[in-house]
Amino acid sequence: MTVRDAILSICMTLCLNVIFFTHVPVTAERSVSIFVLGAMSEEPERIFTEPEIRDYFIQKYVIDNGALEKRFLEQEATGTIRRQGGGFAITDKGRILIRFYGFVADCFHIGAKG
Repeated sequence: MTVRDAILSICMTLCLNVIFFTHVPVTAERSVSIFVLGAMSEEPERIFTEPEIRDYFIQKYVIDNGALEKRFLEQEATGTIRRQGGGFAITDKGRILIRFYGFVADCFHIGAKG
């Protein structure tokens, strides 16, 4: 094996790990779709109404699971928000990140803007 082959192998391994991590555990923990499907799979014969799904999602995912609190802590740790005056304020880094994602949303015609 040459040095070039070793470097290429390391790069490929790292890339595959990143792809796996961002698509499997991150999706399992954060995906609204996966969460809702998981809840519905507990009662596969039941027909769920949209209000039932919405109420279940808000109670279990947002409130019981502390989804907002987790995101606040993550964003504070990454420096995109800061605590201020009993709440949170966006930082310069946060504004740059949002501009970037706004650009991506425009490029792909998706509604990812805040």
